Amino acid sequence: MSQYLDTCIPTGLFPDSLTSLTATFNKANQPMIPNILPPNLTYLKIASHISNLLMEPGFIPANVTKLSLHLMKYNQSLVENVIPPSVKELHIAIIPKENRNYNIPTSVKIIKYIGGKPLTQSMVPNRSIDNILFIDYGFWKTQTCINN
Repeated sequence: MSQYLDTCIPTGLFPDSLTSLTATFNKANQPMIPNILPPNLTYLKIASHISNLLMEPGFIPANVTKLSLHLMKYNQSLVENVIPPSVKELHIAIIPKENRNYNIPTSVKIIKYIGGKPLTQSMVPNRSIDNILFIDYGFWKTQTCINN
């Protein structure tokens, strides 16, 4: 099998027993639809340089607890329920053209964020984050959140 796919990811490509996956999407014709990824994933890293890539709710399996999104040139909002409520730790590297809503669920307790724009209150659920690490092009800034 080729290391790179030029078409859609076929259902059943990955074994159901797979728990960790790093996937890079460089073709706009690879839809991110439900039931493509194995259901037992607990770690998922998605990378892409496509600006109009759209993830549908259910694409990220419901058992993922650690999610890493490296979406450079991304100009879409993440629609509600794209990030499942099982996610506790979110690494997000998105350089958007303008502020977008990431619809981060309240289950997320740790965020590591690299972004061209600052996080706004609309991006982060109120009173749910324990720790945010901003990575600003070589400088680390840690903010521990105190939930009142």
